[in-house]
Amino acid sequence: MVRELVPDAFWQRVAPLLPSPRPKKKLGRPRADDRAALEAIVFVLRSGIPWEMLPRKQFGLSDMTAWRRLEEWTRAGVWESSRSGCWMSWACAAKWTSPAPPSTPRLCGRQKGGPHGPKPDG
Repeated sequence: MVRELVPDAFWQRVAPLLPSPRPKKKLGRPRADDRAALEAIVFVLRSGIPWEMLPRKQFGLSDMTAWRRLEEWTRAGVWESSRSGCWMSWACAAKWTSPAPPSTPRLCGRQKGGPHGPKPDG
């Protein structure tokens, strides 16, 4: 069921846009799979649940890992990239208008003036 959140065709278009991971300086847990992270992000944004309620066992990574990966990819400009138009069209087709984590833009229905709409004149 999880793979339905990120179809193979979509993953093949998004995967090359993701930045390569930085080399680890210390030993520790291996890096979580990028596709699993994207699936977790899709799940949270589509369902509207808080990040803390992400089912860890279903995706194989924690809520903070998924959120950090979204933050990392946002800072890397993955979503603004002209080549990622497929992401925006897919996201809007899925009607993603749920709240996003801080400093992460909403994907659709974005209004001028931030999350609360335009500022009143005055």
